Amino acid sequence: PYRFFLVGGNPREISNRELHIYSEITETITLLCPIFSALPAWFTFIIPKDSSQGVSSLTGYDYLRIKNISNIHSGIYKCRVTTTDDNQGYSLTSNIYLDVYGPPYYIEPKNSEYVLIKIKRNIENILHCSINGNPIPSHQWFLGDIKILNKEKIISNTIDYKIIPMINDESELNQTVTCIAKNNRGTLRQVFTLEFINLNIFEKSFE
Repeated sequence: PYRFFLVGGNPREISNRELHIYSEITETITLLCPIFSALPAWFTFIIPKDSSQGVSSLTGYDYLRIKNISNIHSGIYKCRVTTTDDNQGYSLTSNIYLDVYGPPYYIEPKNSEYVLIKIKRNIENILHCSINGNPIPSHQWFLGDIKILNKEKIISNTIDYKIIPMINDESELNQTVTCIAKNNRGTLRQVFTLEFINLNIFEKSFE
């Protein structure tokens, strides 16, 4: 958490400060704590997990500055104000919701453009497109390594693609499929190279 000291007032919410902030991917954004105190107080910002990159505080002010803002900074930021009066302490917390809009991006567990994945024959395999975004993108799947769409046949319109390869079908060797994710900020693709394997006797007994 980031702490700063401010001589101010008795903790109370400020009605004219935004609690839900919408931002595009940009260089810098400043979050203002929606609480004011007329007494000496500690201002503490608690940031979302994995959002610390580029976050810095300025001593003496009730705000949090974020540089090089990106999708990882979306989340709930808590501002807690605690009075430092020796006789009686008081604490008040308020949430600030930050929504960062931008093009699709890769997420775990397969956060890269090209993915090699093992496919078992004679059972249902589910490929998951590891692309997210805000706004949430649409997902479409195509056969092959597709860079530019040109009337290709869509094989799935969801974030997952199900495939059940047959045991004696050799046409699937070295097959690739492409997931293309799109929102109103951009497009991103993920290409899966499928390596087909046969189940051994031990695995079959548990299917």
